[in-house]
Amino acid sequence: MNKKGITIVYDVIFAFLILFIGVSIIVLCIPYYSIESNREFQSLDNILIWLDSNRILASCIYSKDISKISYFLDNLLPNNGYCIKVYSLDWNLIWSYSSPLFNEKNTISSHPYFLSGYQGIPNPCIVILIISR
Repeated sequence: MNKKGITIVYDVIFAFLILFIGVSIIVLCIPYYSIESNREFQSLDNILIWLDSNRILASCIYSKDISKISYFLDNLLPNNGYCIKVYSLDWNLIWSYSSPLFNEKNTISSHPYFLSGYQGIPNPCIVILIISR
């Protein structure tokens, strides 16, 4: 084989090596973060569903009982800072509370939850739970 043929073979091997490394990085790194984010999103959904099914969420939101909601969220999310925001249906902020550990720059995940009212009185609002590292 001549020198030109050998250099083409080396170029092809080098190109495949670069492609292999690039694909390996993509396969190993990117899906991990999306799966981890999805788990956190599902856990936020589960927390809000559990609080609502036990009638804790609506009672705290509509009475603006920050100490009660912070007690439950501190126990359910002990290692994360969190922020809970309550909006009207036209996205006007009604009230919000942030834990001392909450850092808006390090937000991991957030999840909205719809509340239709409390004790038979229709008063719809949107509750958003945000967690940070």
